[in-house]
Amino acid sequence: MTLVLAHILSWLKTYEGNECELYRKVYNTCNSSNICHTALNLLQITPKCSLNYELRPSDCIKFIEQSIYCISKNDVDCTYKFLIELFNHKCHDGYAFSNDIVKKVKEITHYIWKNMDRDRRCDFLKYLREIGLSKWWIRDALGFSSNAMNKIINRCKTTWEVRMPQNEVAKYYDQVIKQKFNLNEIKECEGLLKYYGIDVGYMKGLGIEPCSYLNTEGLRWPYWAGLYITDLYAEFIEDRYKLSFDTSNGAGLFMAITVFSKLNDPSIVIRWHKNGAPNARYINGEEIRIKTITYIRDWPWLNKNQVINDYLQDLRRDELLEFLAGIIDGDGSITFTKGKPAVNIVAGLEKYYWLKKVKAIIAQKLNLECSITPKNFKITNELIYILSFKGSNIPSILEEIAPYLHHPIRRIRAELITAYLRHELNDEEFLRIYEQTKYKIKQPDIKRNSALNAAINASSMI
Repeated sequence: MTLVLAHILSWLKTYEGNECELYRKVYNTCNSSNICHTALNLLQITPKCSLNYELRPSDCIKFIEQSIYCISKNDVDCTYKFLIELFNHKCHDGYAFSNDIVKKVKEITHYIWKNMDRDRRCDFLKYLREIGLSKWWIRDALGFSSNAMNKIINRCKTTWEVRMPQNEVAKYYDQVIKQKFNLNEIKECEGLLKYYGIDVGYMKGLGIEPCSYLNTEGLRWPYWAGLYITDLYAEFIEDRYKLSFDTSNGAGLFMAITVFSKLNDPSIVIRWHKNGAPNARYINGEEIRIKTITYIRDWPWLNKNQVINDYLQDLRRDELLEFLAGIIDGDGSITFTKGKPAVNIVAGLEKYYWLKKVKAIIAQKLNLECSITPKNFKITNELIYILSFKGSNIPSILEEIAPYLHHPIRRIRAELITAYLRHELNDEEFLRIYEQTKYKIKQPDIKRNSALNAAINASSMI
């Protein structure tokens, strides 16, 4: 597993967009943290786009409209002139502009290629290479297969620089940072918990390992099935599956990178939440979201309904516990109220169907008291449903589930409650740590919506 900080730095290094406000936000946040600042200098990461010039979609739309007018007149030279303007204004860049704009630029590029004199095509291809377009971008625009693209490159006697993928850059940075700063995954995890105000030293003194979630040795498909029907997305692209998990909080990011690393080396995408609008769900919500991505060859399910309608029915008890752990890591919470533990799963209207299915199977196979309660979330006026598990055997179920949890806070709570109910902790010891893991209600809390700050500052808290 690579350090979360290495992924932030690799994003800064490999970023190819021109959304300077976003880049400035990430770069300046890193620059304000002592270890991240030192790493920027050590790894020679400098801003990749102008921090004083903001690109405007209106320019792209204007040049697209002028290009389309030229195409309607069958005027190739006129179209070519405005295509160059589109490239100069970075309208081809999917990081900076919408898919609709980029798609139009590709269509105009394809028109130019088809209608260009054959003896000019090599010069045009070299121009596309010089402005930094990837082979994949050009293949998609011109409709070439990989073999066809390579043949044209060879015929034009040009080469394409092979760029190191972000996940490979992260692996290299990971080695450098660990050696330079004497960091490792456990220290970074402990830094995250300290950033959250959790007394790591006190926990260890109580015999509770605060970073046990890092152990992924027993990670199996049932866990992935549970995570999949909550916030994990799987998409088949060409010959492999793209898995992604999007979050705005640090604990979710650390969890995603931990479990994704079990399948393949992950990478991240940093973006604005809803085009830069702060998250309305919480007061002063962080406007940054971070998506963890990895690619694998095999994925067991075609869609989420297959998990609910087919896969879930045949799970053994131990597999069902792993499945439930995946759901809790994705959309769940573990609480202790009035001397009783409870597990809650929160879902919106679009997930109500699977919530009912899960309730029925969990109640039957694990002998738990289950209920679904509708609730109006006042801040967003959103109707949500809460699936609650309660009952006399919840403590034993929680103890069985705990080893499968990989969300830092939820794993701590599960182990803390289990130890308390086994009378290994007294009231004072239990409450001291449990209170530190609680989320503030109706006010800002760095345990929510602070993925960027948590990822960068965790390493500085050791």
